[in-house]
Amino acid sequence: MVAQDMSIEHFVEGNIEEQAKAVPQNRLSPTYATTVPYKSPSLPRDILQYLPPNGNPFSLFGDPYALLYYLPVEYNVIRNSNYWLRGKEEDNNFTANEIALLTFLANHRVVTRSQIQRAVFSSSDSDTKVKEFIRKCLKSGIIVAFKWVSPCENEKLLPHLYGLSPVGAKAAGLLLPRTHFPRSYQFLPIKYVPGNAPKMTDYFSTVIANEFYCKLRELDRVIEWSSQEKIDLSNGRYFRPHYAIKTIKDKQDFKYLWLEVIRPVKNWYSDCIERFQQIQLAFTSLSDELKPELVILLVDDVSRIPDIADLAEQYMPDSRIRYTTDERLIQKNDPAIFYTYFEAQGVTPSKIKFLTPEWDGMSASEYHESLYNREDLLLDDADYDY
Repeated sequence: MVAQDMSIEHFVEGNIEEQAKAVPQNRLSPTYATTVPYKSPSLPRDILQYLPPNGNPFSLFGDPYALLYYLPVEYNVIRNSNYWLRGKEEDNNFTANEIALLTFLANHRVVTRSQIQRAVFSSSDSDTKVKEFIRKCLKSGIIVAFKWVSPCENEKLLPHLYGLSPVGAKAAGLLLPRTHFPRSYQFLPIKYVPGNAPKMTDYFSTVIANEFYCKLRELDRVIEWSSQEKIDLSNGRYFRPHYAIKTIKDKQDFKYLWLEVIRPVKNWYSDCIERFQQIQLAFTSLSDELKPELVILLVDDVSRIPDIADLAEQYMPDSRIRYTTDERLIQKNDPAIFYTYFEAQGVTPSKIKFLTPEWDGMSASEYHESLYNREDLLLDDADYDY
């Protein structure tokens, strides 16, 4: 997943700013927290601009001050990775789990152990098996582990995050049609000079989006998932949703979603206005069959939804919207992972029926199996008449 640049120019070609300014606007402003939940004496002075409006601590993947910290590695891990790849390439003996992990990271950039367990392994595999597999991959040097540090202390244990090493990216390139992986998909474990470590914001956006992906995968409803997919518009421009998702409700019944990730970073409120204007302009240029059924807005905290809902109502009124939050996705007990918002009722938990465990329509696994479970795939070449 590439860094989320929310500027108009990055997503839509043409002079969109002039069109966007023509939209009637009632001036809105964000709701700020009034109390700080942290006790550290070295907190940033502008922290109230980014905290959830209810004064809660930042969500697990919502801290705008977090900085990347690579976990220590063995000194010869890079050499190990080259040995590993040479042997795999010569013998063509990648294991099924190695192929699944390399594919997962190549498509999703940064993930947690929990996400690896759900996307790579079966539900019957033990935690011990997953941890041992990750340990071997770290030792072979094909993946890299990192965490983060922040002036905002977090009482929770922080999960490790994982990405491809440069050699891991080469291995993924052998397995996948993609011939080049951008630098942002490759991680080299170094010790940064103090004050020069990159911020975690882009990685957090990716990780929490991947949590939504894993939820859909657990429900066996996701057919296709793409990041920054270019969608051509009828007016000659194009638009790139953060994530375009094809899900399956039943046989020959597919539902298309856009997922937009909103993080509390500098200028987030004005950037959000611009982003919603882009979405509205895309909707006015797309035919009905190409519009998503829903736009999912993933925000850091439930108390921020009213502000986001006000912006959405004003700047992208043609979109059908559901909300979700970091906490709602990470929790495991309630299948209602969405929210709706109406001024009279406020924020209310919501279900999308076909995105619940109880739904029994054709699953993604059944759909993919139907593509490959065909007798003609097994015919000898000489038997194929054309």
